[in-house]
Amino acid sequence: MKTLNKKNGYLVLMIIGFLSLLLEACSKDVNIKLPAFTESYVIDGEIEQGKPAMVFVTNNTPYFGTTDSITMIQSIVVPNAIVTVSDGVNSEVLTKTFLPDYIPPIGYMGTSLLGEVGKTYNLTVNIEGKILTATTTIPAPVHYNSIYFKLQPNEDSTGMLWPTLSAPADPELYFRIFTKRGTKDRRYVPLRRGSVYNDATFQGQTVTFSLSRSRANLDNITNISFGFRFGGFFKLGDTISVRTCTVDKSSYDFWKAMEQEKSTNNNPFATPVSIPSNINGGLGTWTGYGADYETVYAK
Repeated sequence: MKTLNKKNGYLVLMIIGFLSLLLEACSKDVNIKLPAFTESYVIDGEIEQGKPAMVFVTNNTPYFGTTDSITMIQSIVVPNAIVTVSDGVNSEVLTKTFLPDYIPPIGYMGTSLLGEVGKTYNLTVNIEGKILTATTTIPAPVHYNSIYFKLQPNEDSTGMLWPTLSAPADPELYFRIFTKRGTKDRRYVPLRRGSVYNDATFQGQTVTFSLSRSRANLDNITNISFGFRFGGFFKLGDTISVRTCTVDKSSYDFWKAMEQEKSTNNNPFATPVSIPSNINGGLGTWTGYGADYETVYAK
């Protein structure tokens, strides 16, 4: 093994010192001026065939702002909006409703105007004279050829769903998929590894693909170890309902961008995602769902 003699040792120290001074001289503080926060209203609304509209109206908040559950309810929720949905002939003013399975738990619900496939629905939100509008359609739903539960390799109790779909060759075909496990989940939750698909996935072919379980639901908050151990998989004995929805392009673009943003949320090197919106005068989305439901027993 070679060793440094005294002369060479001094030379190495001089080189290291020189490089340190050079790096220090080349470095400087960088101050980044963030754009000013712009207040805006956010809409998260949907209507499905056979069901009334449900709309959440909130204020946006600064990225570096502080919040908690109490602050969220008090300052984010907009409790005094007048929310109207129309199909061009009939209209309904939605009623402010407590919805405990959602965050925030206050939204606006309809009762009499139910969604119909092929119809266009106009949303108008009046907040103390500030008017927000949006339009969506309910496309025709698609149906799976089959769907079944299959255990993961080397697992004896956990697995995924495997649907087969013969999708029509339609460049305007867009999907969003949700699942719900019996009474374990309080509501339908979007797929864990991306809930939106377009025709590029199928290209008019018959395709079999996997559906994983989302752990983004309120029940897992009370059982963190269960969520991390089995997150992404269903368990033997589960009764699983799959909600497969067709959506229009503006809704697809919104949810696709939202999921891209969520997937890179804590990555400082990720490219920021610009999230499109079909809300005139605000942010968010008004989505029409052409929904198909399937039930699978994991056995």
